[in-house]
Amino acid sequence: MPTLQRTLDQLLASLAAGDIFVLKAAAGSGRTTVLRRLHAQAGGVFIGIRDVIHSLAGRDPFSLEEAFLSTIERALDGNNLVIVDDLHLVSNVVNNFRAVRQHLLDAALTSIMGDAAAWGKKLVFGVENEIPWPVRRRAHVSEIETLSREDFECILRELLQERGQKSVDARQIQRFAPKLTA
Repeated sequence: MPTLQRTLDQLLASLAAGDIFVLKAAAGSGRTTVLRRLHAQAGGVFIGIRDVIHSLAGRDPFSLEEAFLSTIERALDGNNLVIVDDLHLVSNVVNNFRAVRQHLLDAALTSIMGDAAAWGKKLVFGVENEIPWPVRRRAHVSEIETLSREDFECILRELLQERGQKSVDARQIQRFAPKLTA
């Protein structure tokens, strides 16, 4: 889709300009797709929420921040680029359910970003809405734009594969379903 390709191109181009990046996008808008393509083209390692949950095995369930930190640290060891999708899921759990440890994730993120900068490595975080404060103050932020008519045409071509595609008007879909996601 053109919008996702533009976002990917922007991310690829911006990698030379810093060390911390964020891709912000609503659920279902293609964030993970863009991050996976970034991984395929730029290399490095891709970390999803499942990887963080797996690193919790054998740990105290309240040590999510430590599991997150160790997952990222292991990824940084031997990789110049670490792509972390769904940071908002970790942030939501930590900030909404354990007020006594509320700022521990901020400390972990600050530590991770400091290490990445010191080692000349790059971090890319994928978030849905709120960017954690330590990341927001340091990161280059990209957002996936609202889907365009061309995006809907691309989706229709893929889904309908020429069968009935002409009977569906992408302009009308965009007009009457503006919150429709990929």
